[in-house]
Amino acid sequence: MLKYFFGLLISLSFGAQAGCSISDEMIEMYNAKYTEQISIDVKLSGHNYTVLISAPKALNSEPFQGFHLVADSFNEPTFAAALESFEEGSEFKTWFDIDAGLVRKHLIVVTFGEDCGFDVTKEVFYQ
Repeated sequence: MLKYFFGLLISLSFGAQAGCSISDEMIEMYNAKYTEQISIDVKLSGHNYTVLISAPKALNSEPFQGFHLVADSFNEPTFAAALESFEEGSEFKTWFDIDAGLVRKHLIVVTFGEDCGFDVTKEVFYQ
């Protein structure tokens, strides 16, 4: 019985995802249209970088859902993690610190909307 229950859950999950396909063109369009709405402030203090990310509470009438940090590549990440956000004024924010010796290509993915929402991806540039 339990086996059938898990089978049903898996099939429902894949069914929901199949109805929510976003093309590469749509991803590029969202990034081109909204990337300037995402602010990334990088400061070096000693041997550590502090990165502060800000995003509006909503884009295209879709509410903010969360921040993610992805290392190296979006398609083949070597590290990925959700970042806890906090509300400040008219924005959501998050931050992280990283040792300057560990800096590599980092991408910030900001998710908006529920169900078939969208992501805006922006690279962190360390100076």
